[in-house]
Amino acid sequence: MILSLRIVMIAVLSCFLCSCAVKGTAKTSSEPTKKNASTEKVASKTVAKSESKKSPAKSSDSSSNPGATPRAVYEDKDVHLWKPCSIDDAEKLGASTKDSDLLKSAACYASLFESKSIDKTKYAEAGQKAIKAYLDKNSKSGVGHYLYAYLVGKHAQLSPLSGLDLVPVLEQEALLSEKLSPEVDFGGPDRMLGELYLEAPSPPFSVGNLGKSLDHFEKAVKLAPDFYLNHLGYGAALLEDGEKDKACVQYNAALSSKGFNKESLKNDTYHKLVDACKNPSAAEK
Repeated sequence: MILSLRIVMIAVLSCFLCSCAVKGTAKTSSEPTKKNASTEKVASKTVAKSESKKSPAKSSDSSSNPGATPRAVYEDKDVHLWKPCSIDDAEKLGASTKDSDLLKSAACYASLFESKSIDKTKYAEAGQKAIKAYLDKNSKSGVGHYLYAYLVGKHAQLSPLSGLDLVPVLEQEALLSEKLSPEVDFGGPDRMLGELYLEAPSPPFSVGNLGKSLDHFEKAVKLAPDFYLNHLGYGAALLEDGEKDKACVQYNAALSSKGFNKESLKNDTYHKLVDACKNPSAAEK
């Protein structure tokens, strides 16, 4: 997840989060702040892009949405992430008072967003309502905070004027998830934070920080060394840091990982990495 992610400086600039909307460049605090109109990418492609804990090749159905990248079902002990479901399922589960149903409802909304079956703010809000009700009684649930971060990112993407205010919530929930259950979604919390800090504009506009991005992607790779999205994200951050050779090592590791999905290379975050490692001479021009 996911985060395409784009943070918005909206009233001033334009849209947020493409999976957040216009891409900002993250820098460490020691680097000059980059002020430009592309101050936006922050939170949703961050989370998503997961594989099944037990069978990475098992993907959910996206045949009805050809623009969606298939996701393997991730089997958490409390809920399955990216499991195919319907909006009726999400709404019925969300109307329940059972904690397990509320968690499943939030996971269903997240899955529907990932498969591009839904794209309305009201569904992001419904998912957040369900997961917040669940977290009220289960505050130590790492997967719960992970889903909350994902759905906040989608809300920011779909409601640009709220984007800037939602970024700190996304960051906080992802950090809580990393602290409680770093293994969720194959290092998903660290991968989400790595993408957030890579794609977000630098302070004072937002939370972008290349150093933090590198640290979190490195953690994700150590947690799940055979998960391709961790390598792609780490490679993208290394390339941004000027470490092209190391970036291409990560790129090649991604290509040889179990469950590698070539559709993921179409993600905006990885375009520069693909160009640099598939066609080095072109990337150096």
